[in-house]
Amino acid sequence: VSPYGGLVIAEDGEGVQHLFGATERGRTYPIARNDLNDSEFTGVVFSPDGRTLFANIQEPGIML
Repeated sequence: VSPYGGLVIAEDGEGVQHLFGATERGRTYPIARNDLNDSEFTGVVFSPDGRTLFANIQEPGIML
């Protein structure tokens, strides 16, 4: 859950993987795309102050 309302969604499927935001009204919008490989985003979390979004790419196991 975003500290600003809405959700951050880590896509899991075939092909290029994305992070999407979703508003409280159901509108979705792209935040990031994994151009490194076809591995999924995982572990999406905000820093305690809500200013930094962290996400992992499952393979090769990197944090952004």
